[in-house]
Amino acid sequence: MTHEMNFGNPISVAPLRSTQIGQAFPLVREVAPILMFEQWIRIASPLTREDKFDRRGILAATVASGHLYGLCLYRVEPLKSPKPLVAHYLAAFGIGQQAPVARSLVAAIDSLAFRLGCEIIQTSVASSQRSVRACLEAAGHRIRQVEFSKYIGDAEDNQMPARYTDLSWLEQWHRGDDISSAAKRG
Repeated sequence: MTHEMNFGNPISVAPLRSTQIGQAFPLVREVAPILMFEQWIRIASPLTREDKFDRRGILAATVASGHLYGLCLYRVEPLKSPKPLVAHYLAAFGIGQQAPVARSLVAAIDSLAFRLGCEIIQTSVASSQRSVRACLEAAGHRIRQVEFSKYIGDAEDNQMPARYTDLSWLEQWHRGDDISSAAKRG
C-alpha cells in the first residue's frame, strides 16, 4: 500500500531485502537499543530470505529514494487458535512524518493477515511509538494486555547492561520457535 507523505514522497511497504539489513539497523536500535549489529544480522538474514508461505519476514516502509522510514518483524503462528499474525518492533520514523509511515505499515499488516488467513493480529509497539499506537487504534486494533519493564542495575547507566538482557526470544525468530512458550519457560 502506498501513501503520500507531506513532502511528496510516496511510502511503499514491502519485504525488507537482504541488501537493506544494514540500513535498517539504526531504526531497530531506536526500539531495541541494546541490540548489537551482529545480533541484528543473525536475526534479519533468515527473515529476508524468500519464504514461499509468507510465514515470517520483515516489512519495510520506504520512500522513492530508497530510504527506510519504518519496519516490523512478523510471523504467523499457524498452530495456535485463533491463528495469529504476530508483528513485533512495529516502528515508524521521520521527523513530523511518522503518522503516514505508521498508517502504511498498519495497512500492510492488516492486508498481510487477511491474505494469510489469520484470525487475529497481535502487535507489540515501543511506548515511544505514539503515532504507531494511534494508527493501530484508528484501524480497529485494541489493547489486550499491557507489558511493563523495569531496569535493574546502576541508575546512572542509561543503557541496560548486557548481563541483565535476555534477547534469546528475539533470536528465536529466525528458527521459528514459539516465543510465548520460551518466555514462560525463561
